[in-house]
Amino acid sequence: MTRPLAALALLLALAACAPPSPPGAASAEPPEDIGLRLLAQDQPEMALRAFNRAIAAADGPAARAEAMTGAGVAMIRLGRMTEAARTLEAAVALAPDAPGAPVTLNALGVASYAAGRPEEALAAFRRAEALIGGEDPAIHANIALAEAAIREAADVELDEFDYDVIQYGHGVWRLAPRRAAAPEDRRP
Repeated sequence: MTRPLAALALLLALAACAPPSPPGAASAEPPEDIGLRLLAQDQPEMALRAFNRAIAAADGPAARAEAMTGAGVAMIRLGRMTEAARTLEAAVALAPDAPGAPVTLNALGVASYAAGRPEEALAAFRRAEALIGGEDPAIHANIALAEAAIREAADVELDEFDYDVIQYGHGVWRLAPRRAAAPEDRRP
């Protein structure tokens, strides 16, 4: 799962450069920066709270979409893929042409991929790639992973099926696959 998150590495690396605030100290640091720093410190629950504060305080659609992207990434880290996808879709809809839209789309692709929806992931990754002009190797890697998952789902091994010969008309016969019973479905 860490490979699809590769495009977010730069975002997190920048956040890790910020020095930690002393415990109990009031911070004038914007909640978005706090959220990024907390993500870099592997504190996704606290980061999500900071991003939620940033969403509430956001001034304009682009700032709100950026904060929603951070919240979506925190949700991905927490394993809340469906919620992350909804949040990231809303962020894309809110500011589709914002400078951070490729990061949002990549994160949406990651959430969709992790939720077992490689077709949706591929569409998001391709949109991200189109926005940046195809120059991000991490997004290329994510596209390759999604395409491989789609191919793998489409490839059906013949060993997994039994076949029935069915007559469809005079002299017309067709092999129809019949799924083999799963081991737990078989009766002794």
